[in-house]
Amino acid sequence: MNTLQLVQVPKDELIKEIENVVMKVLEALNFGKQAENEKELYTRKEVMELLGVTYSTLFNWNKKKILIPRKIGHKVYYDRKEVLACKNN
Repeated sequence: MNTLQLVQVPKDELIKEIENVVMKVLEALNFGKQAENEKELYTRKEVMELLGVTYSTLFNWNKKKILIPRKIGHKVYYDRKEVLACKNN
């Protein structure tokens, strides 16, 4: 017979657990493992390498709304179209 046990968990701990599960599911779906021309989102590191800029430049672009970061959990991603538009300028 299956038993269900309810336990009180702090809000922050529950959020972290949910984020971990979501990230595992995304990784299982090969999120972030696609070829560069197929990826919809780039990490900070990928954007810096692709555009040949430093972290401080990327930070300033965020403040000036040249590139708008998208947050998923505690990670920051950038939209492919916006990154490629900056690359072409």
